[in-house]
Amino acid sequence: MLIPVVIMLVVATKTRNIFLGIFVGLVLGIITGLACGLFPAAAIFANDPAHNQAVGFLVTGVNSMLGTVGLVIAVFGIMGVLTEAGMLDHLVEKSLDSKLGATPRGSEILCLLGIALTTFIFGGVTSASILTFGPVLNKVGAARGIHPYRRANLLTSSANSLPATIPFMSVFVFIGAALTGLSPITVALGTVYAVTLFATMLVAVLTGWGLIFEGRDGEALRTPLPQE
Repeated sequence: MLIPVVIMLVVATKTRNIFLGIFVGLVLGIITGLACGLFPAAAIFANDPAHNQAVGFLVTGVNSMLGTVGLVIAVFGIMGVLTEAGMLDHLVEKSLDSKLGATPRGSEILCLLGIALTTFIFGGVTSASILTFGPVLNKVGAARGIHPYRRANLLTSSANSLPATIPFMSVFVFIGAALTGLSPITVALGTVYAVTLFATMLVAVLTGWGLIFEGRDGEALRTPLPQE
């Protein structure tokens, strides 16, 4: 079953289309599982007459994603309102016009604080915070010539670190506390990876470690292009 996963990663990387990669991986995984007898066809999709419902991992997968789909639709609605109201462009302009945002390092500090605060507001739901603050971070970083790879790492790494594990706000901490019976503070203190990742990104931003800039053809540069 590792072969479909490897093919999925290769397709997603080569085509830069994660949806195509997931589709190919899912189809090949089903074919491989059936051919090797790892699961019956009924495990994929079947009717359960006793409970009058459809069952199978395809049904379970769709049901599990409905909450996330609803959240994403709501977030895009919020983004639409903010965009039409000019709020996102206003945030970008204020960031770039500030003293801190005048340099690449200062812009990265603002972006780090911005995505951290947005993730905190959304209760640690990183998909919502990334969708909301991502366009702002992208425009601020692009204006200072920061490479898209660096912008993507700053956005996702900062969101999926300490801000997503604040004990009195994070939905994931609450879920962990409910499942384990531990207090939210105990669960949050156990998220060593999140704390370490945030510390790593903070050091990278403050020191310029790993900072790369975008060239005219999209190549990675160690120094920014001269302003025209």
